[in-house]
Amino acid sequence: MAYSSSLLRKITDAGLFGSSESGPNGIWLYRSTAASTEATATGYFARAGIGSRSPTSQAADNLGMRVGDIVIVSESTGGATPGRTTIHSAIGSTANQASTSASTGFNAGYDVSISST
Repeated sequence: MAYSSSLLRKITDAGLFGSSESGPNGIWLYRSTAASTEATATGYFARAGIGSRSPTSQAADNLGMRVGDIVIVSESTGGATPGRTTIHSAIGSTANQASTSASTGFNAGYDVSISST
């Protein structure tokens, strides 16, 4: 299943590694029919990462995920393994050249990759 930003929710600012200028680490829940192996594809969480090419504004769909955040992936009843839950960490956040080159995507959040299980 393709990533859907409406299924990704920030549960809390955890402060697991202390607070820094960029803020505490967060814990996120992604509950969908996608298997954890799908969610670990490079850049799967499109536009979910904090940051954009514009230093003064952020797009409304930029969720603010940071490298080091914890991501819980849970398969819903429509998935191949309903109830399977895996824990990952955000390991990379990169600009999506295709979306950030367009004038409408200039403020888009970065794509986020998570660790494999």
